[in-house]
Amino acid sequence: EIVVIPRNETGLVLAALEAKLTYRDVNWSWYTEFMLQTAMRTGEVRAAKWDDVKENKLLVHQNYTLTHGLKNSTKTNKRRWVPINARCQEILAELLPQAFKASLFKCFLDAAVSEQIGRRVTMKAATENADDMIKAISLLYNRARQAQITKEISEIIGGAAALE
Repeated sequence: EIVVIPRNETGLVLAALEAKLTYRDVNWSWYTEFMLQTAMRTGEVRAAKWDDVKENKLLVHQNYTLTHGLKNSTKTNKRRWVPINARCQEILAELLPQAFKASLFKCFLDAAVSEQIGRRVTMKAATENADDMIKAISLLYNRARQAQITKEISEIIGGAAALE
């Protein structure tokens, strides 16, 4: 079932999720225990996806580093299946609600960022259009002013010629 959150309530949902989801809420001992039980590297655990879990095994094929982000290879450049024992399954079951909250929170943040980017692009386009209009109007004004000056000079010269 898809739940549509009205635009005016999005901020409330974000605030509620943010209040409930902090790094203090994450049980880091589970994370460490999972790494020890599976002999996986930190980046491999961080890159793991729920789709990679199949029948008590976890496919390790990606790595996440702070400097390079998500890479489609591991440190050893080998894909491998890591067996998951009962305790690791318990840890995953406990982490699933937190992971869902984090994913949902990220979706809201991405939507908010997209909206702000859209506004910025629109404002930039409006500013550029206004600058173009100012240039065009200034050019028209300067031409009209120059034409008026030329006309007045012509009248003065014509009047001076008539007096001679």
